[in-house]
Amino acid sequence: MQLNKILMKELIQWFLNYASMFTSPEPEKEKMFAVKKEHSMIVCHEIGQLGQEMHLDQDAIILARIMGLFHDVGRFEQAKRFGTFKDSCSLDHGELGEQILRENQVINKLDHVQRELVFKAVRYHNRKMLPSGEDRACLFYTSLLRDADKLDIYRVIRNKLTGDPHFGAVSPSGVAPCNGGCSKKVLESLEKGSIVDYEDIKSATDYRLFLVSWVYDIKHPPTAKRLKERRYIAQLQQGLPGIPQINQAVCNALEFLEKKASGENGGLSLAGRRKRAAWESKSHHEQQFEE
Repeated sequence: MQLNKILMKELIQWFLNYASMFTSPEPEKEKMFAVKKEHSMIVCHEIGQLGQEMHLDQDAIILARIMGLFHDVGRFEQAKRFGTFKDSCSLDHGELGEQILRENQVINKLDHVQRELVFKAVRYHNRKMLPSGEDRACLFYTSLLRDADKLDIYRVIRNKLTGDPHFGAVSPSGVAPCNGGCSKKVLESLEKGSIVDYEDIKSATDYRLFLVSWVYDIKHPPTAKRLKERRYIAQLQQGLPGIPQINQAVCNALEFLEKKASGENGGLSLAGRRKRAAWESKSHHEQQFEE
């Protein structure tokens, strides 16, 4: 189905109506609902901007925006029922989001292929790693959604760090202050260039490094460029202890981000330039699944 801005407006209105159903006399829950409503709208916009910079066609951009709009639709019910956004203590909000979309027949105007891509992106967006065994279209859209999601989560974390009460505490409850070293497993993950396991977080230092490690899951150069411009990693680094191993881990992450950000232009070998030329000779429809 050819997608258009009118359909996008209809879906945004459905989302806003759905989100408005969730209210609570408990201030913390009200805050949770408000934060997720704002986050969903920003991710919807952010993913569209990424898509434009990657020269996707209108259908691909609108489809991506639909995924951004609905990726956290399960968070509202999760917060209502459990008072937490921690999946391990409640349920998988990605799977719940897919269930809500299916039960409410929200995206029935999309064709079967488009619907399945939205369902899968919503289902997979919160997994530690991209799923194996899926086709290129699913992996492309899911990776783009995960990138856009991280961009805005970094914004939320920055606002927490500046003490904005609208966003709550900076670190998970029950962790030690950010005034010492970090866990061995956290450093090992960073040294390998992989994402830190949430279960390994034992201190606020660990938590900041967990967020730093997210750069290793960034898939698209425009996302890396935005992370650089907004200086999110540098802001996280400012609150870390000046320990050589930690400094080196952050420097490595920043170097990775720099390389990822420059991936779209310059610095390519002859083989890389030939590959880029072959890629550019393809249609946008073919390109969008091979970034």
